[in-house]
Amino acid sequence: MVSLYFFTLQQNHFLSLNLLNDIVTGKRDVQGAKAFYAQTAEQFTKYHITSPYTEGFLFPMQYNTADLGVTYFK
Repeated sequence: MVSLYFFTLQQNHFLSLNLLNDIVTGKRDVQGAKAFYAQTAEQFTKYHITSPYTEGFLFPMQYNTADLGVTYFK
């Protein structure tokens, strides 16, 4: 019998936002992102295999954004 693990809400949010960023930046198309989401969720729930996509943001954080017209990335 395979024990099942479940995504926490935070892991789900990281995965979703990282895939959204991939779509916006052209790294993945929508179908590719859906397939990756399903594969990542399956690997985690069945085998407890984690992914960098579920552990934190993979895109640069914004800094010094007090002026809405200017955005800086580190």
